[in-house]
Amino acid sequence: MESQFVKLVEKQERIEVGDVFCYRLVGPSIYGFGLLAQVTKLPQFEGACVVYFFCAFAEAAFAPGDAVRNDRLLVSPLLIDETLWTDGFCKVVERGRADLVLPNHCFRCDDFEAGPVYYDENGESTERFEPVLVDGVTTMSCLDEPILEAMAACDIEKAMVGEG
Repeated sequence: MESQFVKLVEKQERIEVGDVFCYRLVGPSIYGFGLLAQVTKLPQFEGACVVYFFCAFAEAAFAPGDAVRNDRLLVSPLLIDETLWTDGFCKVVERGRADLVLPNHCFRCDDFEAGPVYYDENGESTERFEPVLVDGVTTMSCLDEPILEAMAACDIEKAMVGEG
């Protein structure tokens, strides 16, 4: 299935942890906002990125400031590859927002015999805590589905933010 993300830039600048980006999906003529929260060092996913998508939308691409908050996530944080920015599907709109990054991330791995097992970003076993990331890297072809579903359940009008 082809991604529903709209290409925003030809060549993305380097994106770093704490950078807020905007994205747009085919259909809704609004921009959403996300954040690169972490580049994981877990051996099985080294280089994959923990990304937040916020319940904040706008009619234009701009730095959303305080309109994005880590207690207003659209979906649980996702572990993705870097295609979102290397292929130009997002545009950095604000830098240096490391204040939005949660102190820890909880990953869930489903063990067929033991059931769900939880570990932190260092690969250490932990008790479950929210929000939980599903173990595994989400690819571009699968990324739009959970976002579109969450947008459909979200009150977009209340989540619209203005520039400035």
